[in-house]
Amino acid sequence: MRRTSVALVIALAWTIILPARQAVSDDSQCLRPPGAEAGTDRRLADELLAGRYTLRPHPTVTLPPNPTWRENPLRDRNWQFQYHSLRFTYSLLAAWRESGDRRFLDRAEFLFHDWAADNEPGRPGISAWAWNDHSAAWRAMMLACAAEALPRSRWLSSAIDVHGRMLARESFYVRHGNHALGQNQGLLALGCVSERPEWIRTARERLALLLPESVDDQGATNEQSVEYELYNYARWGEARHRLEACGQPLPAGFDRLSLMPAFLAHATLPNREYEMLGDSSLHTAAPIAGTIAEYAATGGARGPKPRQVRALYRAGFAFGRTGWGQSRPFADEIYYSLRFGPAPRIHGHPRGSTATTTAVRSRSTGSDSVCSTTRGSTSTRTTPGGATSRSGEATTSSGPTGYVQTGA
Repeated sequence: MRRTSVALVIALAWTIILPARQAVSDDSQCLRPPGAEAGTDRRLADELLAGRYTLRPHPTVTLPPNPTWRENPLRDRNWQFQYHSLRFTYSLLAAWRESGDRRFLDRAEFLFHDWAADNEPGRPGISAWAWNDHSAAWRAMMLACAAEALPRSRWLSSAIDVHGRMLARESFYVRHGNHALGQNQGLLALGCVSERPEWIRTARERLALLLPESVDDQGATNEQSVEYELYNYARWGEARHRLEACGQPLPAGFDRLSLMPAFLAHATLPNREYEMLGDSSLHTAAPIAGTIAEYAATGGARGPKPRQVRALYRAGFAFGRTGWGQSRPFADEIYYSLRFGPAPRIHGHPRGSTATTTAVRSRSTGSDSVCSTTRGSTSTRTTPGGATSRSGEATTSSGPTGYVQTGA
């Protein structure tokens, strides 16, 4: 690893977003990454100057001023991925742009330079996450941020060249899913900031093939997950920004992105959380401005009201509800979801025939009880703040042929 100067040691002594995250400017390739939420840049940058790393959702850890890049304090794969993605450096660059405080830019430069010096491809003893396909893709996007902020030094030009060549290799390209999308974004961003037309061309051609596979003509992602519907909506919005910022025409199919908020609206429960189908965690729905997803996420307070109460997707999803809060409070509507059809892939679950129903708000407990039936077995989960099923009141909702959900 590089030696840390005495001056630097003294200086160091003291995660919507939608459809594309905020860019530095209209023609910038530097977009705010997940985990670096607006309004947190100065706090996170100050912590990084003190050696404290907060890689959400993980707890803050303290690392040495001159890292080995083999650190793994939490013994966690996702933490290692985020560490090697260098996404946390965005806060340093943003704090420098906002304050003009050179300490933030200097620390960002040190971390980029040190990572590149310590993690040459094929070097013995480096972390397996150093050249993981996903961490390398995100790190390339962050190198594009560095290229827009720092003088083009020899080490930076070399780091850009190494990453661009790696991402352009067919043997390194994963071809499917959001990891492939990230690789293409990283290659496109580096090609644009370094004026490498062959990288730009390769990324655009790959995106043109990837988009119709990733998002169908109903706006459903092929990753079979409600949470990844939102994630891919954001990431593909960023890809569109990068292409336009680089002066590239959009490949056919980008109009499909405008259909994705409708899927998310219908996947929003009456308590304004997303239904947890596929790999998903408990999330409040994102209010995507100007779409019916905004209406669903705000309980009807903002946005255009959806016209349908049922939606059927060939990708294997069906959603329905008794209404959108017109004849009863929004949170008191009855809701069902069905998961069926294609075999599980990427972020889908092995139990493909899943049915759930959400009933009305409890007047006493103030909690949500969601009764889920999966191939005949029933389970209940309780979450803070909304609707619960009324004991003894049965409702029946019909989905595709052969799928009928009865809930109590």
